[in-house]
Amino acid sequence: MSYPLDWLTSTFRSRERTVELLQPELENNVLAQHDFDLAVRFLPGSHSHWPMLYGSGAAGATALYGYRVARPPWGQRKTFIFGGATYVVGMMYGGFRRFVAHRQFAEALEDPEGFVLALSHIHKKLGGDGNIGFTLRRIQQKKIDTTADTGDYPQGNNNPNSSTAFKNRWDEIRAANARNISQQSTWDAIRQRQERSRIPVPSAYDGQSTDKPEDRATAQARFEAMLEAERRRGQDRDREMF
Repeated sequence: MSYPLDWLTSTFRSRERTVELLQPELENNVLAQHDFDLAVRFLPGSHSHWPMLYGSGAAGATALYGYRVARPPWGQRKTFIFGGATYVVGMMYGGFRRFVAHRQFAEALEDPEGFVLALSHIHKKLGGDGNIGFTLRRIQQKKIDTTADTGDYPQGNNNPNSSTAFKNRWDEIRAANARNISQQSTWDAIRQRQERSRIPVPSAYDGQSTDKPEDRATAQARFEAMLEAERRRGQDRDREMF
């Protein structure tokens, strides 16, 4: 969260000044009524002086203790050292308290985007460029939630679901290839069985002598011709199927 604390403190010094600057934004429906009332009550409050008040109070209390309570009473050197240390600690504590108060104020806004826009208009009206470096965590979280709901991820960012989708697509392709290979293997097995069933097996007792070389050569050539013709018919059927 970026918060222009110094600018807010120096700009909205009084209730009258705060109303003067924020009233036009309310009339133009840029600022919500709830946020206008909240800003008028809070921005010119005493919290802007808390660091100085806490620091001065701590240093004064330390000096009073050293002069009136401590025995023996502190000298000027010791009082100055301890008083300066407690002043710094008080300033830090007051700054922390002021930071917490402004954070609670920002979280109580009804329309933080409208409030930031109104401050940008006021900054331009006072001579600035409108960029006061004011961002609230609620606005940033809203943008993140909107992006997650719509799935509109900026270029260069990885969609957390893209790797899963890619894996699923790759699994589908592998499964399809496996089915094709299985279908082709099954068809080859059927075609081979059909080829074997259609080829006549020469009988050794068909009354013809198979011992002659010319008879065996003729039968072998006829067998190979039938096998080649059957293979060609099988290839033609494969082309018609695919």
